[in-house]
Amino acid sequence: MNEFNNLLSAISALGRSLMVSYNQYMQNVQSNAPETEREIIRLHLSFLNTCSDVVKGRLAELDEAARSHADAATAGAHRGGPQTIDIEAD
Repeated sequence: MNEFNNLLSAISALGRSLMVSYNQYMQNVQSNAPETEREIIRLHLSFLNTCSDVVKGRLAELDEAARSHADAATAGAHRGGPQTIDIEAD
């Protein structure tokens, strides 16, 4: 279970890092672009920020599910046996 949590944390950190890096890249491109391209880039950044918010929300949900799963598994081990937990995916 600990390996699963570590993997989930690594994926989450990588996703956040990629979103931040790409957003910074697009802001740099925007500052050097002609005015007509700046509006397109602004729209792209707006879309990127919306996607980022959605991804952050899903990562938070997955993180909470993993924590609940780990807590339940730990509690089950203390009660003398494994417990199964169903986590539904969208």
